[in-house]
Amino acid sequence: MSLLKIWSALVALLVVTLVGCGGGGGDAGNLALPGGSAGTPILGGGTGGGGTTSSVASVAVAVSSSVITAASPATITITVRDAGGGPIAGKVVDLKTVRGTLATLSVSSVATDANGSATARLSAASAGLSGADDLVAVANLGTTTVQACIGFSVAGSVPTVGL
Repeated sequence: MSLLKIWSALVALLVVTLVGCGGGGGDAGNLALPGGSAGTPILGGGTGGGGTTSSVASVAVAVSSSVITAASPATITITVRDAGGGPIAGKVVDLKTVRGTLATLSVSSVATDANGSATARLSAASAGLSGADDLVAVANLGTTTVQACIGFSVAGSVPTVGL
């Protein structure tokens, strides 16, 4: 196999890896809230854990609880950092759920504060729905678009009538 074919295959694998949405697991370099987990950055990376540093800007998303119900929504925390790991204030981040029917967001976009962070609320769309979905956060930073994804579950309950 020629060196050019091997190089092309590696580049294609890198592109697929960057585009895919990892959700749920997170890594040591991303913000995680108690009881929740950090999302996987698609472009960029964590700034902590094992001495790794990011060479590009990044967005991280965390959820206060990976399982939501109609009675217990979750708080979503989004953090945007520059290539040096510093917070980016005043950056608009667009939010969406991939499947769109299980949960609703309190807002479709947020602006980061002085710490590079913003929050939103994720609620179950209906008490009777159950399933899994992904939340995606996207920020445009000049000529670079960064995004992160995190998985969550909705645990619906079917109403019962007592006699």
